[in-house]
Amino acid sequence: MSALVSSAGFARARKLSEQRVRQLLAAGKVAGAIRVGARWAIPADAAIRRVPGGRPPHTRGGVLKQAARAMPASFDDQLAVVAELLREVVRIEEGEKRHSARPSPASYERDLRLAGLAQRIAQAYTIIEGVLAFVARRIDRAPVTGEDWHKKLIARCAKAYENPRRSAVVSGALAEDLLELCEFRHVVWNIYPTHLEAPRVRDNLRRLIRATRAFDAETRTFASGLSPARRSGRKQSRASVASGKPP
Repeated sequence: MSALVSSAGFARARKLSEQRVRQLLAAGKVAGAIRVGARWAIPADAAIRRVPGGRPPHTRGGVLKQAARAMPASFDDQLAVVAELLREVVRIEEGEKRHSARPSPASYERDLRLAGLAQRIAQAYTIIEGVLAFVARRIDRAPVTGEDWHKKLIARCAKAYENPRRSAVVSGALAEDLLELCEFRHVVWNIYPTHLEAPRVRDNLRRLIRATRAFDAETRTFASGLSPARRSGRKQSRASVASGKPP
């Protein structure tokens, strides 16, 4: 993870006007930029996404079809998402190790970096939650609802499910880590990120690293016990659902 700079600093480094940088940020064309309240935290080496001129090469229908194909439609796709998440978490871990070996940055950069790290932890947990939601929706055929559905989802996936029958997706120990990460995400999303305490962010980074490695291993174990039809997310027959037996 490279050093984070403000929008003004990014504009100076790229020899752009601050107004132009704000336009690029609003359009989502600065890779890795994170909004922190009314300010922006931007990786110093962030790429600016350029859109080629001329007519778009694909029709809207074609783009939507590509997007549909790209959506995780099977549990194998979910495993690929988890594997990519694990690689990203390893990159975050390595980046933090390199950063900790450097001289302490100025207060402004330190706060922005901490806020950016907190956002990345929250985003990583959201990906994990998406995999659990897939299990509830496509394998259990019973999406979790209600006011506390985020926590209920973890509790559901930490236990075996009876109809249709499946084993627990995650262990009790991992479920505890996921609950803590869920709480941390709530904090990140609901308070000004630069008000976060550094020890809490670091603790949750360590928790995320531990949880992601465990989640990768445990979801693969869970997948090995699924029938091909349930692993693919295909609809089961009413008879198999009623009996609780895999198709």
